[in-house]
Amino acid sequence: RRASDWFIHAGMLEESISHAFATDSYDLVIRLIENALSQILEQGKFRQYLTWIDGIPGVYLQKKPRLEIVKIFMLHEMGQIAVRDRQIAYVDDILPTLPEDIDTANQHLIINHGIFAAIKAIVYASGYLLVDESQVHSQLAARLLPEDYMHWRSLALGTGPFIQRITGNYQVAITGFQNGLEQVLTSNFTFQTFILYSVLTKSYLETGQLKRAHITCQKALEMDADAEANLPFAKLAYLLMGEIQYHSGKLDAAEELIELGLEHIIGHGDVFSIIDGCSMLVRIQIAKGDSEQALTLIQEMKSIINGLEPSK
Repeated sequence: RRASDWFIHAGMLEESISHAFATDSYDLVIRLIENALSQILEQGKFRQYLTWIDGIPGVYLQKKPRLEIVKIFMLHEMGQIAVRDRQIAYVDDILPTLPEDIDTANQHLIINHGIFAAIKAIVYASGYLLVDESQVHSQLAARLLPEDYMHWRSLALGTGPFIQRITGNYQVAITGFQNGLEQVLTSNFTFQTFILYSVLTKSYLETGQLKRAHITCQKALEMDADAEANLPFAKLAYLLMGEIQYHSGKLDAAEELIELGLEHIIGHGDVFSIIDGCSMLVRIQIAKGDSEQALTLIQEMKSIINGLEPSK
C-alpha cells in the first residue's frame, strides 16, 4: 500500500495500480482508475483498462457503473464485438433509468447516461452503420454531458462526420473532421487528435488526394515520435502511410511500413487495424505478382484473428 501511494504521487499510474492489486486493495484500485480515467482514455490504454477491470471482483464494481459503461468503449476499440454487445445489455440492466424531469436526477446519473449515450452513438455508427440511432444518441450525449466532459462530447459529435463519410458525402465529412481537429488540438486529447488525423487521412485517400493524405498522416507519425513511440494506438499511422506508399507505387516501402505497424498492433489486439494491415499486405503481394505469398498471408491473417477471439 505504501508503495502504491508512492508511485501514484510520482505520477506512475500503472505501477501504483499493480501494487494495489498485490494487496487485494480493490477499493483503492477502483479509486486510482476513476481518478485517472481521462488519462487512460487520452493515452489509448484500452487493453490495460480491460485487464484492470477484469481483475476486480464484480462485487466491488456493483456501485461503480461508470467503469462498466466505459468498458463498452474499450471493448469496441479492441474489436471484442460479442463481449461488447453483452456489456451493453448488462449496463442497460444495471443503470437506473433517468426520470422524465432530468432536473430532478442526480448529476452523477445524468453523466453516466450521457457517457452511455456517447458510446452507443459510436457503436451504432461504426459498428452497425445505424445512422438514425447513432444521431439520436449523439444528440442525447450533447444534451446530458457538461462542457467539461469534452472527451465524450467530442467522440459523440465525431460520429456525424463519420456517418457522412460512409454514406459518400466526403466533402461534408472532411470539413467536419477538420473542425473537430481544430477543437481537440487545443485540449490535449491525444487519442481523439490521432483518430481525427487518421480518419482525415483515410478520407483523403478515398477521394484520391494522395498529397493531402501524406501530409496529414505525417502529422500522426510526428505525434508518435514526440511521444517516443509510446502511444499504443498510434501504429495505425504506419498502416496508413504504407497504404499511401502502395497507391504511389512504392511497394517495398509500403510493405516495410505496414509490417512495422502490424508488429505493434497485433500485440494490442486491435482487430480492425489488423485486418486492414494484413489486407494491404495481400494487395502488395498481388501487385508484386506473388499470389502464393498472398494466399499464405490470408491464412496467417485468419490465424491471428482467430487467436484474438474473446474467451468469454
